[in-house]
Amino acid sequence: MASGREEVLPVKRVFFIFVYMFLGFLLLYQFKAAFSQNQPRKNASTPSIKIIDLGTLGGESSQAADLNGKGEVTGNSKQSSESGIRGFRWYAETMTPLSAAGDPATNAYAINESGVIAGETISGSGAEQVIMPALWVGNTFTPLPTSDDAQGSARAINDGGIAAGHTIKKTSNHILLWEHGVLSKTIAVDKGLAQVNSMNNQNQIVGLIQDGASNNAFLWQEGTFGELGTLGDQDSIAYDINEEGKIVGAASIGEDLATHAFLWQEGVMTDLGGVSKATSRALGINNSGVIVGEARVGDVMHAVAWEEGKIIDLNSLLTTDSEWDLLSTAVSINDKGWITGTGLINGREHAFLLKIWSPNFFSYLPFVAKNLATPTPTPTPKTPSNAPPW
Repeated sequence: MASGREEVLPVKRVFFIFVYMFLGFLLLYQFKAAFSQNQPRKNASTPSIKIIDLGTLGGESSQAADLNGKGEVTGNSKQSSESGIRGFRWYAETMTPLSAAGDPATNAYAINESGVIAGETISGSGAEQVIMPALWVGNTFTPLPTSDDAQGSARAINDGGIAAGHTIKKTSNHILLWEHGVLSKTIAVDKGLAQVNSMNNQNQIVGLIQDGASNNAFLWQEGTFGELGTLGDQDSIAYDINEEGKIVGAASIGEDLATHAFLWQEGVMTDLGGVSKATSRALGINNSGVIVGEARVGDVMHAVAWEEGKIIDLNSLLTTDSEWDLLSTAVSINDKGWITGTGLINGREHAFLLKIWSPNFFSYLPFVAKNLATPTPTPTPKTPSNAPPW
């Protein structure tokens, strides 16, 4: 009996060894397959990076202003070398002009997730020029009313269909809110001229107030204004706000009219830095906290992104055979990580859309300069000065 067990046991051991090896290889294969799905597709037919030239409306130049999660871009372009600027909507390789009654010039500033665009119409010229706020839903133009029949501009729109802008009349400056094309709120600005730049889905509005002595970045929420402060000098401007209330912009640093990009959150303004003391501006932020803008490198502005303590030159993405000469500014980034901005292609200024499919893409790019965090600055007396050219 004992010798019989000694002959059977090795057979069982061999059987179980094969079973365990099979299961081990199966688990390893599944792990490798799952891991591969989360890596950049280097040899896939669809590249992980694509920089699209949005073209023009027939003229030589175009500039991007904003994009949504779908990849629709809005901005402005010339229709011919003799014509003025016309707002556009770009989607799926097609740029469409934004027209208005009477065929005035148009400017586009913002687009929401439904594709509604906020902007303005411009008729006349010189002392006779008239600027009025407007919306475009598809190709349908909707003029927006203002307070006191003043001129105005619509600069932001959220996903609830609420647009924000401001009047241009110096003697009666207001921030305006429109709900589905109807003027719903008029907010008086007592200390200066307000310029609206962005609004989130909580109806928090950011921008700039010029009070004669200085320029002040502001946050308006729940009926109250709050100034965001500066980076130690006296001028600042807010360009964008995300759904978490994080605000980006630029503030003067007191050296040859240079500005540095900033991130403002929970009452603290952080200097995002630039390349040495050169000018930088943060123009857009998505809900993951990735920031885009521009920074001066030498004598030239470069499109850049900030993430996790790095300032990344987007020109590092250009290959040696790229048709782009330079990506000069990045103005908006959506939650997919797609970026729109303006660059030079064959020496001409064109809007671009940078599509990125790789996860954690920015974490692996080379950086220009480390993040230069600063504590909350001490307010400085507001004396007249030559403000930076915003």
